[in-house]
Amino acid sequence: MVLSVLFLEHVISVLSQIPILKADVDRVEDSPVDSHTEDGKLQAAIFALTAFFRGGGKVGKRAVEQNYASVLSELTLQLGSCHGLTYSGQHEPLRNLLTAFQAFCECVGDLEMGKILARDGELSGNERWISLIGDIAGCISIKRPKEVQNICLFLKNSLHRPQKYQREAAAAALSEFVRYR
Repeated sequence: MVLSVLFLEHVISVLSQIPILKADVDRVEDSPVDSHTEDGKLQAAIFALTAFFRGGGKVGKRAVEQNYASVLSELTLQLGSCHGLTYSGQHEPLRNLLTAFQAFCECVGDLEMGKILARDGELSGNERWISLIGDIAGCISIKRPKEVQNICLFLKNSLHRPQKYQREAAAAALSEFVRYR
């Protein structure tokens, strides 16, 4: 169990530190350009999470449940970044992230959230993906109200990240949580 939690926390921290696109970073000078392809770190972290969600068994599921707020928060933020990548014509990171998000939903039994992702996950357009994040937050507010406070703490801290799409994702989720509270 300890190794599962440490592994999960490490992969989440790696995801949170990967800059995505120069166009997405509007607060940092000399930010990386298309660093999502540098060494494939983004995709490797997403694939690692997907494998963990699918193959972690009971121990993995307990680790995910124990870190539900941090995992869901980071997946939500990455959803914003990956939608940002689609504007530059790169759709594969979003598809892979949606697969990981679906595996997360299956792992923790959030089937309603999985249906929302399956229905609207790849729809583009700024208002559409922001609405998707709002729908996910609404689902969590209903199904897991005890997790909302911890998720909000993670997302609140993310409002200061340099990535514009991640800040937009955090703001969209937070506004929906406030609406349900």
